[in-house]
Amino acid sequence: MILDDIPVKLETMEVMKSLKLGTNTPAAVKKIAGLIEAITPVMKPKAAYAQCTIKPVDQDKITIDDQIFNSKVLVKNLSDQASCYPYVVTAGHELNQVELQKGQSVMLLDLIKNVVVEQAFQYTKAVIAEQYGLSKVTVMSPGHLDDWPLPEQRALFNLLGSDVQKIGVKLTDSYLMVPLKTVSGILFTTETGFQSCQVCLQPRCMGRRAAYDPVVAKNYGL
Repeated sequence: MILDDIPVKLETMEVMKSLKLGTNTPAAVKKIAGLIEAITPVMKPKAAYAQCTIKPVDQDKITIDDQIFNSKVLVKNLSDQASCYPYVVTAGHELNQVELQKGQSVMLLDLIKNVVVEQAFQYTKAVIAEQYGLSKVTVMSPGHLDDWPLPEQRALFNLLGSDVQKIGVKLTDSYLMVPLKTVSGILFTTETGFQSCQVCLQPRCMGRRAAYDPVVAKNYGL
């Protein structure tokens, strides 16, 4: 299934807060507002997702539809469930065509693109939850944990078939997604509120959503 032209609304002050930028500097506010004005007419975030059937293989492997995934954490999270929901969400290649005016910052534009893909992801997550009547949901993404390495992207893309190409996303030979401002993963229900961050030892991560928890990590055999 495809979500085309996902609604994303960029408010200057909210964008600055999400980027942890001070809002009391008129020059900074003006720069962010100018960049938002430049990208808003052209941005077209999109998503592809599917409902898939789960079949556990052993403690290290799980079959989702016809694809095998290798991850202890994923197996533990999905072993008692019947379905899960792989997805790919992109800010869209259109943002690569934005022409900056003199004095506008490429770095700030890149940060704003992160906000676009995050909003698009949150919208997609809400759509999936509503469509399938899910309450508490969380996600896991290939490459975010050593236990589930980046090459598993290939199997995830296989689950979504041609829909990924239809939203303009490609997977390189090194398993990176193009456009760069694209996220992927598997959404599933959770009663524990699991977050991958709880079992991740990466000390410096701007995207961290939860603190590392050694008790949770031990429970997952990590």
